[in-house]
Parts: sequence; structure tokens; C-alpha cells
Amino acid sequence: MRGLLISVGTGIGDSPESIIHAIKLSIKEKNPERIAFLVSPQSKKNAEEVAKMLNLSENTFSFFEVSDSNDLDMAFSEAKKAINWLNSEGIPTEEVISDFTSGTKPMSSAIVLVSFLNNVERLSYVQGKRVKGIVVAGTERIITFSPILTFFEKCISQAKEYLKKYQYEAALKILKFPQTYKEILDEKEGKRVESLISLIRAYNYWDKFNHLYATGEFKKIDFSLFKEFKPTDVKILHIIGNAIKNKKIKKEIIVDLFANAERRFKEGKYDDCVARLYRALEMLVQWRLKEKFGLDTGDIDLSKVPDKEKWYNYKNPRDGKIKLPLYASYELLKSLKDPIGNEIEHIEGLLSIRNNSILAHGVVPVEEKQSKKFFEDTKNILQRHILEFQSILNKLKFPWDL
Repeated sequence: MRGLLISVGTGIGDSPESIIHAIKLSIKEKNPERIAFLVSPQSKKNAEEVAKMLNLSENTFSFFEVSDSNDLDMAFSEAKKAINWLNSEGIPTEEVISDFTSGTKPMSSAIVLVSFLNNVERLSYVQGKRVKGIVVAGTERIITFSPILTFFEKCISQAKEYLKKYQYEAALKILKFPQTYKEILDEKEGKRVESLISLIRAYNYWDKFNHLYATGEFKKIDFSLFKEFKPTDVKILHIIGNAIKNKKIKKEIIVDLFANAERRFKEGKYDDCVARLYRALEMLVQWRLKEKFGLDTGDIDLSKVPDKEKWYNYKNPRDGKIKLPLYASYELLKSLKDPIGNEIEHIEGLLSIRNNSILAHGVVPVEEKQSKKFFEDTKNILQRHILEFQSILNKLKFPWDL
């Protein structure tokens, strides 16, 4: 047995004849044993007229009414009921054809979505010369096609768009459909799906500071399958990953954190952006004190610093160690005549933005303008004190951000 799920529109103005003609044509061409009409209160009369004109037996069709034809969720729910009814009438999903020629856009979209999700193997529509959106009688041509390959490409495209918006879980979720139908794809297309999954996982790991896991995923990717994605310099990710593993601060980590902050800014996550920028500034001073002076801000050796009494005030009563916060660390570098210490005047203005943030000590969300200032000032500071900052940054930006 063959079933037909078809959406029914009202036509233009008071002239529904063209809609009725197209629906009759579709039904005659497909010759289904059961028909599920997806209608609105306004278009139901057109479906009733078609049933009357074709002398359809009452037990061979059913109406599924969408009370608000512009509500996609409502249309989806009724379209789902229609598929279930066809199945209950003894028609397997693989014998269902879905025609989305007429009806509102939400109704047509609902039919297509339900068909995809229920593995309906054939979609159909009436094509022909259109005048004011209506197919002219006598020019009609019924197009029936398998949506799987079309939907496959759409999933691939949507997954890439989600990836470029840093929505990794959504990108992976949408690729479940192509994975399900890998057996009908050729070897190259199957490999493209697997490579894209590894690509998404790699950037997801990278964005969450799991650099070594990211390098493992990057090695699985065949970049020749993608025009918009280029091979990443995994060497720099190894440097960062190993440094993090060994709890060491390197300039590459600082720049990577800055790049991460920029991505949060693009997402509109301004508090997250500022929190990362603050940490980058903190890492900068920690890196310089360690590399140049052999000092650890978590355990300052007073024998290596001037004004010992000043730093003694930062002694932790619990473990007796001298622990310097960000501002005091910059003060120390200034006392040691290091150029980074002179940035303290720029740091002061930024600290109030960060400290008032809901992710720090305050309850005030960071605004876009504040986040942008923090970002620009931090970038200027890092550029002044990290050799080849821009070159390193370019290696650590995601390709679509360059």
C-alpha cells in the first residue's frame, strides 16, 4: 500500500482553483491508497473539494487540521499525527510520499521536517510556470525525489555553521543523521562526515583548553575534503598542552587565552571574555617574574626582591607563603625596573571592570563597551611585551576568525 501526506493551501485571494488542480494532479499521479491532508481552518474546504471531485472513499483519507497555520510547532505536531495515522492504516514509512507543494511555509516546512525525522524516503512537489506564486495550469510537472542526500548536504552545511559559531554540541548532534546513513554514501562522503566530526571535536577540545586532546582529533582529519578549513599548526598546540600538563606558563598559553577571550566576545559573552582577559594579564606578569627573575607569585622569595617589608604584608597566615595578587605583581615588576611594571597605570582602570563583574567580586554584568575596552587595552599590553605576538595569535585563531 502507498500513502500520501500532502499540505493544502488556500490559493491566492478567492481563487483556489489552481491549488485544487495541483493537489488533484499529485493524487492522480501517485495513486495512493491512503491520503493524509494537512490543512488549516481556511484551506480544509479545498481538501474536501478535492476528495469530492476524486470520489475518494471516506475511509481512505483523513484531515489533520492546524488551527494556526503560521505556527511551525503546531503544524509539526499535526504532520506527525498524520504520519502515525498512515502507519496505523498499514502503510510503512518507506511507502509514504510527502507532497509539500501548497500550504503556508510553516505547514510545508513541517511536512519536510517530519518526513526527514521519520525516514520518509520520497518528497514531492508540483513545479511549473508561476504567476504570483501559483503554478499555471497546463505547465505543471510533478517532481519526486529522495531527500536523504539533500538532507545529508544540508546537515553538513548546518554543522559547519554551528561550528563557526562555536556551538559544538549542536554541530555534533546534527551530524547524527549523516552518520545513520553512511552506508548509502560512497567512501569519500563517509570520510568527509568522520573528518568533520573530528574537526568539531578538535575545536571543542581546544576551546575548553584540552589542547592535547585537540591535537589527537586534528590528526584524524583529511583536510583535502574541506575548502574552508586548513590544517592547524598542531606543534603550537603541543607546546601549550604540555606546558599546561606540567603547570608551566609560556607566552603561547597567554596568547591562546587572549584568542579564547576574543571568541567569547564574538558570542556576546562579555563577562566570560573579561574573566579570560584578566587571567591573561595575570599570566603575563607571572610569566615575566618567573622567566626573568625566578620568582613565583604564589611563593615570593623575599631575598630576590627590593622593599622586603612591603611584600611581607602579603604573607598568607595559613602556609606562611608570600602570595601576590595581580596588582601587587605589577607593582613588584615596577620595583624591579621591568617595563611590564609600567603597565600598572593601564591595569588600574581595567580592574574595576573585572572586580565588579558577576564572575568576580560584584553583581554587575559586563557591558559590551566595557568588554571591548578591556579587550583592546589587553591586546595593546600583550603586543608591547610578547615578542611576535601577532604571529603567534594568527596561529591560535580559528581559521574562520582570521
